[in-house]
Amino acid sequence: MSSPGSVPPAAAASRASSSTPRPYPGSASASRRFRGTIEPGPREATIAARHQIRPLAPAAADDDAIVTALTGLVNEVYAESEKGLWADGAVRTTERELAGLVRAGEIAVARLDGRITGCVRVHRLDPATSEFGLLAADPRHRGLGVGRELVRFAERRARAQGAGRMRLELLVPRERPHPSKEFLAAWYGRLGYVVAGKGTMEDSHPHLAPLLATPCDVMIYEKDLRAGTPIDDLAARLREFAADREWEPFHTPKNLAMAVAGEAGELLAEFQWLTPEESAAVMTDPAAGARVRGELADVMTYLVRLADTLGVDLIQAAHAKLDESERRYDPETYRGTARKAPPLP
Repeated sequence: MSSPGSVPPAAAASRASSSTPRPYPGSASASRRFRGTIEPGPREATIAARHQIRPLAPAAADDDAIVTALTGLVNEVYAESEKGLWADGAVRTTERELAGLVRAGEIAVARLDGRITGCVRVHRLDPATSEFGLLAADPRHRGLGVGRELVRFAERRARAQGAGRMRLELLVPRERPHPSKEFLAAWYGRLGYVVAGKGTMEDSHPHLAPLLATPCDVMIYEKDLRAGTPIDDLAARLREFAADREWEPFHTPKNLAMAVAGEAGELLAEFQWLTPEESAAVMTDPAAGARVRGELADVMTYLVRLADTLGVDLIQAAHAKLDESERRYDPETYRGTARKAPPLP
């Protein structure tokens, strides 16, 4: 996979900073068939500004600026999301506690243009289970997927350490609904987490229990990390591939869609002038078969990357589309015909 346009990061950065739209720099044959620009619109550029997520080195525990910034970020985010649950003056964490977690190698941070925009703690509970917590995304970068990327990072890190299950805890008030907690419960559900149990602060965090302003339960959520689909695995690998080369700013939805179109054109070129019989036999020719496999892989690569950037579950979307098609095209009416069915009412 290359960055859309196959341009080196430095050159792409120069292009991205230019105010003049430039032709999409795809392969020569693709460029003849397709014209576009690599210049994203403001919203698209914002979505594409993917955050670099890396574990903090234990030595960072002695960096007062980093520890202070992270402590402030965590406490700011939790003060808002847990408003009304804690007594006045209570804080989620302290610089001393956070420095200890950094020293233990349990803290990862998200950065955008060198600025810390989020953090997460990942640690092992037992050989089979990891847990993430202290998940915080800078409110000034809300809506850009920082939290989702931090959760994905935590899951990848847990898998790499041999864990097959991820766990998280969600503090919820016992006597009344809380909008932020209801939002988070639904959000974790969309990420594949299910309720696995319920506890109390007195049992799990006795040192924090006296600071509560209202009775609360600790909802325990878990996710089977072994249940990922091959597309999930491919998307994660592509994400890391792009991050390692600092290509995320150029992987905008627009540029990725253009890359899908360009590669689909390359694939079409392998079949365009063949007879039906020749196209059916194309894989029997070793050279032609290798080209077709390569073009299919290119289309798949950019399509998966585009879906991942947009937060679309390709498998779920395909099943939903097939469900709709099954309702539109009943076998008795459309068997053996290429007629297009009218939209469903």
